[in-house]
Amino acid sequence: MRICRALQATAVVKSSLQLKLKTSTEDTCISLIKQCHTLKYLKALHASILRSLHLHLHSLTNLISHYASLGSISYAYTLFSHCNSFSNDAFLWNVMLRGLVDNAHYHRSFLLYTRMPHLHIAPDNFTFPFLLKACASLRILNLGSQLHAHAFVYGYSSHVFVANSLISMYAKCGLFPVSERVFDKMPQRSIVSWSAMIGACLQCGFHEQGLLLFTRMLDQGIKPNRASILNATACVRRENAAHHMHRVIMDNVLDNDHSVQNATMLMFARCGRIDLARSLFDGFTYKDLVCWASMIDAYARADLPLEALLLFNQMRLQCVLPDSITLLAVIQACSILASLHIARTLHAVIIRCFLECQLVLDTAVLDLYMKCGSLTYARKVFDNMKGRNIISWSIMISGYGMHGHGKEALHLFDQMKALIKPDHVTFVSILSACSHAGLINEGWECFDSMVRDFGVTPTSEHYACMVDLLGRAGQLNQALEFIEKMPVRPEAGVWGALLGACRIHSNVELAEIAANSLLNLEAENPGRYVLLSNIYASLGKRREAYRIRNLMKSRGVKKKVGWTSIEIKGKMYTFVAGDRANPEMDLIYSELGKLMERIRQEGYIPDVSFVLHDVEGETKEMMLYAHSEKLAIVFGLIKLGHESSIRITKNLRMCGDCHTATKFISKVTGREIVVRDSQSVNAMAKELGEEITKKPLIIAMKGHPGTGKSTLAHALASALKFPLVDKDDIRDSTFPLHQQPQGSHALLNHLSYEAIWRVASTQLHLGISVIIDSPLSHRTHLDRLISLAASAGARLLIVECRPSDEAKWRERLEGREKSWHKPTSWEELQELIKGYGGCTEYDVGDVPKMVVDTTAPNLGVEELVSSVVRFIASS
Repeated sequence: MRICRALQATAVVKSSLQLKLKTSTEDTCISLIKQCHTLKYLKALHASILRSLHLHLHSLTNLISHYASLGSISYAYTLFSHCNSFSNDAFLWNVMLRGLVDNAHYHRSFLLYTRMPHLHIAPDNFTFPFLLKACASLRILNLGSQLHAHAFVYGYSSHVFVANSLISMYAKCGLFPVSERVFDKMPQRSIVSWSAMIGACLQCGFHEQGLLLFTRMLDQGIKPNRASILNATACVRRENAAHHMHRVIMDNVLDNDHSVQNATMLMFARCGRIDLARSLFDGFTYKDLVCWASMIDAYARADLPLEALLLFNQMRLQCVLPDSITLLAVIQACSILASLHIARTLHAVIIRCFLECQLVLDTAVLDLYMKCGSLTYARKVFDNMKGRNIISWSIMISGYGMHGHGKEALHLFDQMKALIKPDHVTFVSILSACSHAGLINEGWECFDSMVRDFGVTPTSEHYACMVDLLGRAGQLNQALEFIEKMPVRPEAGVWGALLGACRIHSNVELAEIAANSLLNLEAENPGRYVLLSNIYASLGKRREAYRIRNLMKSRGVKKKVGWTSIEIKGKMYTFVAGDRANPEMDLIYSELGKLMERIRQEGYIPDVSFVLHDVEGETKEMMLYAHSEKLAIVFGLIKLGHESSIRITKNLRMCGDCHTATKFISKVTGREIVVRDSQSVNAMAKELGEEITKKPLIIAMKGHPGTGKSTLAHALASALKFPLVDKDDIRDSTFPLHQQPQGSHALLNHLSYEAIWRVASTQLHLGISVIIDSPLSHRTHLDRLISLAASAGARLLIVECRPSDEAKWRERLEGREKSWHKPTSWEELQELIKGYGGCTEYDVGDVPKMVVDTTAPNLGVEELVSSVVRFIASS
């Protein structure tokens, strides 16, 4: 529809240009101006108007307005400068002011206003609303108050247009009482006035007052409009109020308005009725991108990430292209799941979309990878960002701290200081990093430099970080002294840091001081009760522990149910302590018992202080074994086979015994285990994957058909989390060309190799390692890979599959699925090898190569993968 209007306007403009506006009147000029939907045709029409000498002030004013609406403020201002010399009409100046404000040139609008008195041009009731809108956007209260005084002097302060703008301006600047006074003193109010005041309530967080105002408006017989409904629905926080608002919308026949539909849907979601929100969504006859994004965001905010991702997939299947706002909502949902696989898939979607706001999305993806526990991918995103803001620097510094890499965080902080001034968020990140890494002196230096070097006043978050720093180091008395000397009242985070440190170091006296302060500040937080109760229990003070539990119960505070989730092949599995719901629980507990015995032999001793129940020691140990973290890890060990890492997510804080046990499990299994809990991300592993991917790597498979080359390639890709480029997949896609006269075997084979070189090149230049599955039957193929590795700064390794047992090789070849371009019998393979003429046996020079016997007895795929990984790490 929009394209049709543009074409019609283009045709009209061209027709008028041909006639050179010989018969045009002023009304015709204005009509033509309004039909120009591009800057190109507006300029052409402007030139024709000048040539035809139709220089009516009204036409020129419309030209200025239209230039501004198309975003060309420079042309609009140039034309205005020529016009204002022969006119003292306030209307002309208002048009220019509106154009500047609508295009966010707020300061220029103020400068233009200051010129008006010098030219004896009096502002009117339309002048002040534009300027007050600029003040509201910039939150400049002083200038807004001066404009209010000017409006009073000129006699417009009570005018409905000006008063409406004053209400909004004062609310956005945080002076809600002044907004109220302006509203109460208005001699007459329009529906816009009521909408503005309800919007002011919403802006300042007075939701109940906004709803009361809306009710008062209805009682006075004022029919609500779209704006008042949108503001009122945003104020609703309770389900009964939501149903009442929905009836009002239906009674006033506003339920067909698309914006109102979206607002109603979000209203029910905000009130906890996500089911009603989805019902409304499904009933919409037309769903635009805003509607899809709103529902996805509602699911994410309701902690329903899987539903959000499913809806996102439905949106894409209906060919609705996402924008940056939609993707930010999806990223939020993905961060709840902490699924690295989903995160990488979503990142690929973002890259393909080539969206604006790339810095915002890159920063969100960076944060997502951190929450998924992948420091490697996060760093790649950070290094490839075209621009970095203070948020992206802070996230990267915080990520290093969460993973225990304090020195790297400090190094990055030093780099940042040379480019951009750190703010309070950055200092929270670096202080937290020092705390997790035990860098006491460095932490003190950063804290002292906040005010001294950067003028950042410490907040409660910074003080909490310092208490945590001292507490982790065992300096509990110094931590308490630090709290007592704080210039501000300690908040819950500060006392919580001290209480956590008391738990680590078993200091019950200070724990009671911290806990009493905490319970006064956060009487509804179950974590505080549980932590103090566990401290008593760990010290054998059962009576005190039960007293805290009973206090918690009497106050109606309920502990959250703890759970741990793990992703297996794109599906999420959730476990709770003592779980028996999984159909494979017998196998899980059997393997868990064996694993516990292995880590005991390595020195693991169960910390039964984490079990509050008054039962025998052996029973306590069994209860510890059944913690959800251990069940999820064992399930991962069973299901993920030879994969190199296990990633679990815990909704609460991980207990100390599970933290210790996980370290031992990582040691005896040789696996990277990444745990994300409510406090941090813990990576416990040999970190082999980190070491072998410090720079991009090409693993080139080599071998004849049927040697097990592709099986090993896929297993390696799964274990190392590297993308796999399979020549057979590309060759399969050339089947239609195979049936054409020009589709010779040699040509299609050449095209397939060219395709894999290009795909691999793209991956490597993004800093991503790659596995290439191809026969690599000619030396020219290797030369191409050597050149590719050199251009991307990558390492090249060859893994050749050469079976020693010919009978097994033959059985494997003839038992696999038939293919139009691969040999399927032993005779066809021998014919193919004979055709190579010995060219497959060539010297690889300095390129590291490993020959793997894929038919060796007692060697499964997992053992082969392990041997290849060791080869990669040592090369």
